[in-house]
Amino acid sequence: VQPHRHFSTEEIIIATNCYDGNRIVVYDGGYRLYKDSLKDRPIFVKKYDSNYPLGLKYYAYKDIVIGSQMSGYKNVLKVLGCCLETQNPSVVYEFACKSLSRSLSATNVKPVLPWKCSIMLDHNNVPKLIDFGLGISLPQGQAHVEDAVIGRIGLSAPEYVTTGYLTEKADVYLFGMLLLELLGGRKLTIVERNILDTDEKHCVEIFSSFVDPRM
Repeated sequence: VQPHRHFSTEEIIIATNCYDGNRIVVYDGGYRLYKDSLKDRPIFVKKYDSNYPLGLKYYAYKDIVIGSQMSGYKNVLKVLGCCLETQNPSVVYEFACKSLSRSLSATNVKPVLPWKCSIMLDHNNVPKLIDFGLGISLPQGQAHVEDAVIGRIGLSAPEYVTTGYLTEKADVYLFGMLLLELLGGRKLTIVERNILDTDEKHCVEIFSSFVDPRM
């Protein structure tokens, strides 16, 4: 893993203009992602909320570690560094033009299952994954890992919600959901997701009515 820079609290405050709310591009409940610049270089700064549960701080540090390890991949948003001087850590990323989708994974990079990632697009519309706090390592030779179910019902693979077993197939499920949303130009409703998960008879009907006619 290439070394990453440590940013001071002062640098983060200057870059975000004292965490200016107008610069927020993603608000995921547990953190805010700011579009900023540092020494005329456009960047993203992810600031975990001050009320982020103490027991979940582990996921914030895990996000930094896994994100740094995977920064060399073409489709992963590069981690430039972090700030550990604040109550909760802040992460500094390279810049991407916009957010494509939240809480959906578009790829599986072994041995980590990044099953709940956000997708950003760079200036060439190349997708970049971000948010690896909930990523889980899949031990070599094992088909699944057992984990506490974390995520939104309807966005998580049904077998994972039912059993707590996370496999590579969970990524395939989420990739399918992402493709549907791209084809429809909107997010699936909970009702539509439930029908797709449980009612094979009406899947074609839902799919046909959901896809944007312009496609």
